[in-house]
Amino acid sequence: MTPSPLHQHSAAGWRFATLALVVVLISGCTRASKVPDWSKDLPLTQRSRYFTIHYQRSAWDAAELARFADGFVELVDRDFLPARFDRPMDVLVFPDRASFHRYLRKVLGADLTPMGIYLPALSVFATSEDSGLGTFAHEIMHPIARRALRDAPQWADEGIPAFFEKFTGYWENGHLVAQWGYQNPWRLEVIGGALTQLDLEQVAAKERATSQLDLAADRLLAVFLWRQGRLERFLRLVAAGDRAGFGTYLEAALERPLAEVVPLWRAYLEDIAANRAAAMRVPPSTVYPDRASYERAMASDRPWLQARQLP
Repeated sequence: MTPSPLHQHSAAGWRFATLALVVVLISGCTRASKVPDWSKDLPLTQRSRYFTIHYQRSAWDAAELARFADGFVELVDRDFLPARFDRPMDVLVFPDRASFHRYLRKVLGADLTPMGIYLPALSVFATSEDSGLGTFAHEIMHPIARRALRDAPQWADEGIPAFFEKFTGYWENGHLVAQWGYQNPWRLEVIGGALTQLDLEQVAAKERATSQLDLAADRLLAVFLWRQGRLERFLRLVAAGDRAGFGTYLEAALERPLAEVVPLWRAYLEDIAANRAAAMRVPPSTVYPDRASYERAMASDRPWLQARQLP
């Protein structure tokens, strides 16, 4: 299939991702006075409704990225959560991953190698040109979720932004339309043979994600809610601080106690395992120029199209 110019990152590249949670802990202690002037490294600016994108190479299509970022915010606001910013958010886009990581070492004094990073203390997120749309969507969701989901359980801190990192979409009448619910191949790779052994109670109740396996499990739980048709309900309940008489938001979203959810969770994991080969062929997140291009791509990629249709 022929993707749009925004189809930039490879599935293999995602293996270099690091826990954003670690970054949040570090960045919470960062002082603006210690932050280098990024305009020295990123002298060019692309402004949009919600973002100010700082970048270096004039050959990079910052306008197209700005269009996607604004369209994504409006899609989330329309379909999922109130997406509000007090002011346009700064986005730092370095030419390549190496220069991005050098910047992180300079700012944070830590040798981190993520695809993208959200720095809440500075109200900025940073990445590189080759990170891909999934990274942008994930990082954009962090400030949206932090504002709208103040009482979110720990698993949702990363599980919800990670849910939005995998999609296909297209432009229609100036609006972004997206299909959600795909598994992410590199996260399945992280889980490996432990997939069907993941304990729902442990995933839902853990205090904090401490490994890539935790993060991958958090995303699986978000996709599980989507497959059950309950993710939007979960988000609404958390935003309202309403557990609907249940002990947890997860139970409230599914309208049943956790013990009754466990069999559904196990069946979900077994279905993924049975269709793992197809799920591992899910391509990078892509936005097509129009619906016709999107539908042609869907028709030509039955294996991963079927993978997203698991119960």
